[in-house]
Amino acid sequence: ALLGRPDPEDERQLTMDAMLVNTATFAQRFPVLELRFSDNQGRVVLTRVIQPHEYLGGAALREGLLPPGEQVRAHVRFEDPGEEAPGYELRLNAPAD
Repeated sequence: ALLGRPDPEDERQLTMDAMLVNTATFAQRFPVLELRFSDNQGRVVLTRVIQPHEYLGGAALREGLLPPGEQVRAHVRFEDPGEEAPGYELRLNAPAD
């Protein structure tokens, strides 16, 4: 689930939270998050790529892997793309080696 909302401290910023759940039977590396913002016609107007160190807290980042059956909250803040981009989509990508 992805929840986006205006940042209460700075209206020019958005805060986004997502719960990442490992449904596999083995530990996995944390994914690279890709947020795509689109206009009213569905055209992508902005893409933001977020590395694990940008959305993870200390303990999860030090661990390096998400254990099977576990979940972690991804939290990021960034500049609001504005009214021209009311739609958004979250993609999970494999981290680069």
